[in-house]
Amino acid sequence: MRNFAVRKPIVFELMLIVISFVLTVVASIPFQVFYFPNEFSMALARIVVGCLLFVIFFYCFRKDRQFSSFPIILPGLLFVIWNIVNYLMTGGQINAPDLEMIIMAAAPAIFEEVLFREIFICHLKENGMKPLMIVLVSATVFALIHLTNAVNGKMLQTLVQVAYSFVIGLVLGAVYTRTDDLFTLIILHGAIDLSSRIFVSNASAPFHVLILFAVLLIFETAYALWLTNKDQTATDH
Repeated sequence: MRNFAVRKPIVFELMLIVISFVLTVVASIPFQVFYFPNEFSMALARIVVGCLLFVIFFYCFRKDRQFSSFPIILPGLLFVIWNIVNYLMTGGQINAPDLEMIIMAAAPAIFEEVLFREIFICHLKENGMKPLMIVLVSATVFALIHLTNAVNGKMLQTLVQVAYSFVIGLVLGAVYTRTDDLFTLIILHGAIDLSSRIFVSNASAPFHVLILFAVLLIFETAYALWLTNKDQTATDH
């Protein structure tokens, strides 16, 4: 399995994504038996499957590199700050965090960072792919998966989320490619999701807020590419 993952990392990742989502659906059934809501059951299942993937692909995990991303991960905190600023500028509501909200935020953080960063980038690296290509490929696959949200019928909102996910994937991928620091990325990803649940903004944002959002995405993209290019230059030398 490892040889195939190294030779065909993109094909392997796509297969693993499908298998992981199927396992998530299956794993959610026992939680639904105990009358947990469907969305909460899926969140718990994603944590279970994410931990299972972590155990299976433990060879990708660098124990000596954890919590080594500071300070290069600090610009990623702007995503958290944006959720607060967006709320302040557009109105909305504040939800008091509770255990359920924390679990709902932790689920994608664990599941997606293990699946899209640790496993995928590990095999792309072993394939000999350059850092820039690793970051672009992993971010693209991560973003395209969010097209599944189009089932809600809101295509424009889904496309914005895909673009947002692509930029987040660039930043997290650039940091992981450079540091192999999984735990810090899980914490940052969880903080981004949790802050968006606490600070719920108004869906109809004025034009100047959209401009500010675009500036954020451009800055984060530039930072990720700069960080990746710096890493690639060091690798080439």
